Amino acid sequence: MTKTEIKEEALKLPPDERAELMDALNISFLEEPLTDWQKKLLDERLAEDERAPESALPGEGFLASLRRSQA
Repeated sequence: MTKTEIKEEALKLPPDERAELMDALNISFLEEPLTDWQKKLLDERLAEDERAPESALPGEGFLASLRRSQA
């Protein structure tokens, strides 16, 4: 099965099953060590948040911007 076919099938799942699948995929990333560029990016983002915490989006604002970018 190709990645495209897997995605198409996953999108047919009910929302709760898609969320469960998403959680399983996200957890799988925790088992992999971070690369140097990922560590650098996280350090940069943390430093930016510490400099200007008011610029951070609340969770729902982040999700809304993510949805808009996918449209």
